[in-house]
Amino acid sequence: MVIEYRDSDHTYTIDGRPVPPVTRVIANLHNPIPYPDGAAQQGTDIHNICHWDRIGTLDEENIDKFYIPYLDQWRKFWAENPLHIDVLSLKYEQVLGSVFGYAGRCDIIGDGIIMDLKTGAPEPTHIHQLQAYAWAAAEMYGLDAKKVIMVNLYLSPKGCKPKMRKWSNEVWADFMAALRVEKCKNYGGIAK
Repeated sequence: MVIEYRDSDHTYTIDGRPVPPVTRVIANLHNPIPYPDGAAQQGTDIHNICHWDRIGTLDEENIDKFYIPYLDQWRKFWAENPLHIDVLSLKYEQVLGSVFGYAGRCDIIGDGIIMDLKTGAPEPTHIHQLQAYAWAAAEMYGLDAKKVIMVNLYLSPKGCKPKMRKWSNEVWADFMAALRVEKCKNYGGIAK
């Protein structure tokens, strides 16, 4: 399976065939929460800063002061390592795809662990996103998706709080239903 991601328009292909991104699939599960102007860009900026920090390419001198408290809390979390993660085993910003025909970018993958960074309030679909990543990662790395440790990291200027998630067959069924809807609406998947 060859998975490609194009950042310019946030599109994925698997073996040359367009597939829906996980974030678009889960949008079928709820009415989107309205975010303040600029919140999406701030979230992207914070993700990038954290990513660059973990891989050692962050240019701290050029970071807007607004983001420093986020960076400080991010670093504090990893220094304290409350989940006792083998940090050397972690991979960042991994593109994953599934034989079910969806793809996405997971923030952090380790030895049997999936972590997704969030800079806003918890939302009901965060578990759906993690399970989709866990399933795709399990396919790619030969793991049991139901045994993958799933964690949302909620990062704010006041802290970085991990929320452990457990596999749920009901959540998986919701995601698969939403995937079918997305394919029917936008990927020519309606039965004829």
